[in-house]
Amino acid sequence: MPTANNTQVGVLVVETPFSKEQTYETAAWYTVHQVPAGEYPVTFHCKDGRAWLSVRFPSVISDEYLGALYGGVHVGSKSGKEGIGKNSNVGESCGAYSYGSSVKPNGTYFGSQS
Repeated sequence: MPTANNTQVGVLVVETPFSKEQTYETAAWYTVHQVPAGEYPVTFHCKDGRAWLSVRFPSVISDEYLGALYGGVHVGSKSGKEGIGKNSNVGESCGAYSYGSSVKPNGTYFGSQS
């Protein structure tokens, strides 16, 4: 295992484009990212005795809700969907010890849905 922090240790090949939902502190907030097929660097990180791997993907936002809520009810004049169609990025990480069992042959990764 590498010892240098933030070192590229491999490449994750995504053969089929997929959607990744990103959720936030408020249960109602979400962003859905469309990630294209491609090759993405896998980076090793270590801090305070922990080791993990991460991948960042470029994406386009296909759906989102980030509206203002009061008691779980939408308030305000903005729809909460202003980012749809914009370029973005989304990432995923896992413990370095679990990477081998996390990547699946069909292009899904880290237990995410494709």
